Amino acid sequence: MAPQTPEPKSAPRAATGGRAARRSARRAARRARRHGIRRLIPTWRGTLLTVLGVGLVVALAGLGAFLYLYQHITIPDPNSSAIAQTTIVTYNDGHTELGRFGGTNRVVVPLSDVPVPVREAVLAAEDRTFYTNPGFSLKGIVRAAINDAQGRPLQGGSTITEQYVKNNYLTDRQTITRKIKEFVIALKVARELPKDKILADYLNTVYYGRGAYGIQTAAQSYFGVNATQLTVAEGAVLASLINAPSALAPESALPALTARWAYVLDGMVTQGWLTPAQRAALRFPTIRPVRISSQYGGTNGYLLSTVRAELLNLGFTNQQIDQGGLKVVSTFSQQAQQAAVAAVEQNRPTISASGVHEGLAAVVPGTGAVLAMYGGSNYVTRPFNDATQGAPQAGSTMKAFTLSAAFEQGIGLNSYFDGNSPLQLPGSPPVHNEFNTNYGKVSLLTATEQSINTAFVQLTMKIGPQNVYDAAIRAGIPKSAPGLLPNARITLGTAAVTPVQLADGYATVAAQGIYAPWHTVDEVFAANGGVLYRAPANATRAFSPQVTANVTYLLSNVVQHGTGTAALALGRPAAGKTGTAGNRSAWFVGFTPQLATAVGFYRGSGTASLSGVGGLPTFFGADYPARTWTAFMQGALAGQPVLGFPAPVSMGTPVDLAPTPTPSPSPSSSASSSTTPTVTGSPTPSSSGTTVPSPGSSPTSSSGAPTPGASGGAPLPTGPTVGPLPPVAGPSG
Repeated sequence: MAPQTPEPKSAPRAATGGRAARRSARRAARRARRHGIRRLIPTWRGTLLTVLGVGLVVALAGLGAFLYLYQHITIPDPNSSAIAQTTIVTYNDGHTELGRFGGTNRVVVPLSDVPVPVREAVLAAEDRTFYTNPGFSLKGIVRAAINDAQGRPLQGGSTITEQYVKNNYLTDRQTITRKIKEFVIALKVARELPKDKILADYLNTVYYGRGAYGIQTAAQSYFGVNATQLTVAEGAVLASLINAPSALAPESALPALTARWAYVLDGMVTQGWLTPAQRAALRFPTIRPVRISSQYGGTNGYLLSTVRAELLNLGFTNQQIDQGGLKVVSTFSQQAQQAAVAAVEQNRPTISASGVHEGLAAVVPGTGAVLAMYGGSNYVTRPFNDATQGAPQAGSTMKAFTLSAAFEQGIGLNSYFDGNSPLQLPGSPPVHNEFNTNYGKVSLLTATEQSINTAFVQLTMKIGPQNVYDAAIRAGIPKSAPGLLPNARITLGTAAVTPVQLADGYATVAAQGIYAPWHTVDEVFAANGGVLYRAPANATRAFSPQVTANVTYLLSNVVQHGTGTAALALGRPAAGKTGTAGNRSAWFVGFTPQLATAVGFYRGSGTASLSGVGGLPTFFGADYPARTWTAFMQGALAGQPVLGFPAPVSMGTPVDLAPTPTPSPSPSSSASSSTTPTVTGSPTPSSSGTTVPSPGSSPTSSSGAPTPGASGGAPLPTGPTVGPLPPVAGPSG
């Protein structure tokens, strides 16, 4: 039997090939069934592949775009408004706040000044995963993109980092472009800055309402405390306000704020930052009423405006002052300033006092520091400073500088003059005493005590008006003072000066001849604490101590026995001088060894009469000005030691410029004749007065002619009152 042939081994391939053939047949059948428009519709497999391909391309493109943006978008410099800080002006203690400069009410504090529970309240309100998240929220980015596509407004930053980036580096424009930049910068900030740094900057830049930027000013505005003193309940209120300061304002939306406050505290419990028991014990805190006021309101506005003018004069810019976060230590004493306001307000005249202005300035002898100033009742309603700008004529207060010049020129204390009135001047109207009073032969002491004009004009002509002019300038009266001219009437106070200038001039005498320009800025510190400025010790010697000792002796007798006896109520050694100029201004300027103060009254622009003010027919410096001065000095010097003045010294040569009295008529003379009357034991010349010759010569009686060769020069002015001066930042003389 023949052997059987084996089955070919290719049979399985045939079977496989059959299956492939069947698949091909099925595909062909499906294609045959897809006719018409159905042939254009892709299969699900094709769709999936297409979507995956497009998604991959988009993802790669997005990744490339992100990498490009991350590479090219840098963290910009902070917005000027975001880093702007309030400049704080303090009293001279360096701590007590006097006022602030700047439109942005912000004071930056370190994170350590914010209690941990207060920080946690902010995190509970705004970003509970702040310390663990990457600084951005993809959910927020997607939401912003959807809102932008639908034309709806974008929402704010979802994380604290994003809010910080928006506030610090970007604008408030709500666009998808800004949102993308915010995302990129937030990512960079989160990678490059410590979380504590971000949180500290956020707390110092975010807005809390009431014009308060930063947690320090918010704590002060809502609770009257510093950030370090905030409680958990108070911190939760401030954290609640961040979400919507206007919509949650306690003045108009207290229920909504209370609800948000509860939400914040509940969030702290959820995060484990408060226990349920601690949460249950908390009560909504008392919030201070909102204060709507100008930074320049009231009497302090005059102080702040003067400090600002001085800062500008020192070279600081408006931007530095308003946004630099400076700390300015002024020269003002809170005690003295309160005394100044009280003295003026409690002693001002009320009868026929319409349009009357009072200025007060107090200067520390030897340093020029202005300790107090009264420029008006409210800077906002009248931004004109009567202490630094109001400049009525100085009147007889200028006689102090005549005395200084006289002692320098060798005039002795025991000098005598003719005190009769009027006093004829060559080529000029005569000089009169008040009420045209005749005093007869008077000593320099009596002439000073009673402020005898005719005697002082004689003294001025004897030593030369130029020397009086020079002495006034060295003491601190500026050369630019209107009416300050080297003529015989300079001693009568024809110059228009401000209270601060006169106080500075008298401070030179009080400091035993040391002149220091007046100033109101003591120190300036940068926001980081660095020293930017310290007032220099630029005092100079203007007069010898012997000269000022004698001037002080005469001025102290004005207080003891003369026109300034109202100042005796001070109860400590004081020296001073009254001054009246044509009843258009009235002054009292005086000093103790510690403080020199000028008080001046005038009406309108300085040209109107003060007659009738306070019910007085003549408004003298011995009345309201001296009483105001005394009341101020009592308050300003309270607690200070009682110091005495140096004793007068023997110097110079006495002069006797009084004419020889006319002999008394004999008994056989006409019955109509009488003996010459005497005043305080001194013979009185004829009431017709005397004539003053040129400087350096002796006067003659009114019946005689002036000494040959005497020159009156140009007619001497009658001393018109000069109105208020423009603002000044310090003495220019």
